[in-house]
Amino acid sequence: MKMNLETTVTVGLVAISIAFAIITIWISSTRELTPLETTLLQVVSLGVGLYGSYRFGRSSAAESVRETARLHARHAFRRVLELNDGLYSLSERIRRIRRIRPSVELAVIQAIVDEQVAFGLSAIEDWRDIIPEDVDELLE
Repeated sequence: MKMNLETTVTVGLVAISIAFAIITIWISSTRELTPLETTLLQVVSLGVGLYGSYRFGRSSAAESVRETARLHARHAFRRVLELNDGLYSLSERIRRIRRIRPSVELAVIQAIVDEQVAFGLSAIEDWRDIIPEDVDELLE
């Protein structure tokens, strides 16, 4: 797991909670705590621990969602590549036919297919915003 600010704060909160538990044990072993001291140390330790656990759980769930979405995004991106490759292949076939038999109808169809190829290339760039490393890897 990458250590970013969120992770550092979460680990810090859990560490503070553990420190409060250790301090409580240490102080209570050297002298008897008053009920107020006991309650305050336990409440602070519990509060910090719960908040740290909440943040850790939230970041773990977010990471899991990102990883799952990334897996599905790779599959969807492959489909976009396949569709774009098919359109490009169709465009090339139309070009070859137009060289042999030029016609206005084929020119119109050629323009429509080329426009769809451009949309496909634009979609590929959109996917680069979502899964940049995977796009580069799949394009190679």
